[in-house]
Amino acid sequence: VISNNLAVILVTLSLIACTDGGGGGGSIASSGGSSASSGSNNNNDIDAIDGNNDAIGGNSGDSDGNVLVAPATDFETEEYAKNEALDILRASQMYAYGATGTGQIISVLDTPINIANSDLTNVFTAGQYNASSGSADASCNGGCSTFHGTHVAGIIAANKNDSNTHGIAYDAKIKAISIFDKHGNSNITDAQLANAIQEGSGPDILAMNNSWGSTAISRVLVDGAYRYYKRPPGQNFVSTDGTIVNYSISDAQRDAWQSAVDNDTIVVFANGNDGLNSQTGLLVLYENSDLSGNKKTETALSVLGENNTNIASFEGSYPEIQAALAGKWLTVIAVGDGNNIASFSNGCGVAQDYCIAAPGNNILSTGLNEDKNALSSGSSMAAPYVSGSLALLKNYFPSMSSEELVSLVLDTATDLGDEGTDAVYGKGLLNLEEAIAPQGQQLAVSHNNSPLAHGNVLLDDSHVTLSNHFGHVISNLNIGFKDNYNRTFTAQTEQKMRKAIIFELDDYMQDFANNGNDAQIIDVNPQMQLSFSNNNHDTDWFNASYRTSNHQLSFAHHADYQQNAFGQDSLKHDNVKLRFSDIRPAGKHISLMQNKNYIGNHISVTPYAVRGEFDTGHNFDELGNDVQYDNGRALVKIGLGNLYEHQQFMGATASGAYALDNPTVSRFTDVHIGYQLPNNASKDDASISNYNLYGNYTHYQTQVDMMYDSFVEIDGITANQYKVGISGQNIAQKNDRLDISLATKLGITDGTMTQNTVNGYNADGEFNNVTQSYALTAKHRHQQLAINYQGNLPHFSHETNGNRLLENRQFFTSVKIDRNYQNQQGLSNAEIISGITARF
Repeated sequence: VISNNLAVILVTLSLIACTDGGGGGGSIASSGGSSASSGSNNNNDIDAIDGNNDAIGGNSGDSDGNVLVAPATDFETEEYAKNEALDILRASQMYAYGATGTGQIISVLDTPINIANSDLTNVFTAGQYNASSGSADASCNGGCSTFHGTHVAGIIAANKNDSNTHGIAYDAKIKAISIFDKHGNSNITDAQLANAIQEGSGPDILAMNNSWGSTAISRVLVDGAYRYYKRPPGQNFVSTDGTIVNYSISDAQRDAWQSAVDNDTIVVFANGNDGLNSQTGLLVLYENSDLSGNKKTETALSVLGENNTNIASFEGSYPEIQAALAGKWLTVIAVGDGNNIASFSNGCGVAQDYCIAAPGNNILSTGLNEDKNALSSGSSMAAPYVSGSLALLKNYFPSMSSEELVSLVLDTATDLGDEGTDAVYGKGLLNLEEAIAPQGQQLAVSHNNSPLAHGNVLLDDSHVTLSNHFGHVISNLNIGFKDNYNRTFTAQTEQKMRKAIIFELDDYMQDFANNGNDAQIIDVNPQMQLSFSNNNHDTDWFNASYRTSNHQLSFAHHADYQQNAFGQDSLKHDNVKLRFSDIRPAGKHISLMQNKNYIGNHISVTPYAVRGEFDTGHNFDELGNDVQYDNGRALVKIGLGNLYEHQQFMGATASGAYALDNPTVSRFTDVHIGYQLPNNASKDDASISNYNLYGNYTHYQTQVDMMYDSFVEIDGITANQYKVGISGQNIAQKNDRLDISLATKLGITDGTMTQNTVNGYNADGEFNNVTQSYALTAKHRHQQLAINYQGNLPHFSHETNGNRLLENRQFFTSVKIDRNYQNQQGLSNAEIISGITARF
């Protein structure tokens, strides 16, 4: 038995029982303590203090990055509502994601437990331990006069069975270890306590709950007389006779605690109930050193002053004595009404860096009777909420180490009291809703939760914006990511689609109004011609050409490029078809060089090169060769070449984890066939109607080079488009134009995106590696019927002072009917545009 000749150490349970309004900061006292004046050991028994019963308010919020199994409100049952502490800690947010403590074991070093309580069915592991006898029985077989251990066990893991209330980690298991007798008295030696610590720790035990702690009697001068009160022992402790005592722990305990944390068990201690906090603390002062005589209650702050008020429990602050324990050690204070520290609770003091708050007032949990309506208050009740919360977090994030779990609950606690870590509240109130949410940097990951190569790639920077050539092929793009605690999450990002180019009426008017008429033409010599426009519009352009009888070399540069309603583009050339306009029908800074060579009377070969910038802001290059046969009536043109898109693929842009490495290469084959229908007009009669039949087919085969190919690959992209139509001139009047066409717009015909990432954890608690494939094929092709007509308005030969008021008056009408617009099923579009253009 642990003894002390001076009888200054009391072993107490860290609770306040509602039946008598008070409870103590229970403890197994350390043996082998030393003092400056005597080498005394410690005496152990039960203590009680006065305290207030408080209620606690709650807070709320949302978490993200996880997969819901049900709304949190589904778990906020009547059973849940009976214990307000569950809502204060936001436990339902954990349940909503499937975290209930499954697979986790918490050891409880406490009084014998009523394991027959119906709300504790199947809660306990087979290996109980009685520290006094060394037996495998930590239950109340002989009948207990205290429900302390039973109450603590229920706070952690009481059954969720729609009866009374349930534990915070109701699917966790408890290893019961009794270190008190059935009346709550300490009856073990220091060596037996070391054995109990060993039994309560190990690789399979996540956390050890210790709702007990040492209390000693100290003195203080009040109004000229000494008064005596209880406080945790520690360094520079003032004993009842004024002796300065420095307490320490025995070698046996030191080794046992070190072994516990070395085996990855987190040690959780109640911080004690001596009222030693500077905010609400109430100190009970006694007339005599044996805690007898008149007693009165004063605020701890008024008696002890700011610097001596917040005193952490001796056991809860062991890392201050044994630094190697830090990182897997937590001490817990009790909060009450309005999340204020309870008047009976000790403040965090020197343990503030690993001290956290939890509800500890009027806590409903299991008791000795089957009605389970026991209410208790104390830091004993706060500590098991933290232990159970660790089980929830480990259940949901099995990859987390003990150090990471401790750091997580401390870093995500809701700040209370003074800003930041403080001596009263430590890190603040335990907050499970925040703890389950991603913390710090969110990095995209591949298999095994590995960050991508070439540094950290942020989830927020990882996007894919598809062009309309793909249609709406991906409803949600799932991507795994990790946070600062190496936890894996899954983000379900909504697919984005790049908006289609919509040309307003003034675009059409400008195209038709200009139509080459604003060009300034300079004939340098019979072979060379320069033409340009510089009208302070974005359509400024410049052309230069050199011609011989069988050769034409030309260069063009345009500040802006776009197609109009008639499919005409704003580049002032009449030779090659530019395939980049299939990808995006708008761009800028376009430079074109082509070299057309005639072979005989009907065949020409035109190699060309184009460079420019899409309206997406990304550059492109196009290298091709057009071979054309034209005998005046039949036209066949075949184009072959490569289109290089920088930082995009088939008009889609990607960034972050989906970033491209090298430019995307699309090999294209383009075939155009035209035939002029015969008419009876002579060759020189330009007023007779003539019609042309035409057809066009373009095929693309695209190679995409991803920067992080261990994470994502895009393979086998092919696309095509085709169009047939008839065009005519001089239909209703001279020089009018009519075009009727039926087209299947450019769409992806094949392609797959394969992604290697992580989606949660598997049954073994390892990262759940997944390989996800997304088909990129446009399932519903965009088809369009288009009718375009352009004619001249009657010309009025007015002239005022020799100047024509109006010239080049034209009207136009464009009708388009689209089915599966932008390759999206059921999306239809009908468009009619009419207008008049004129030049002043």
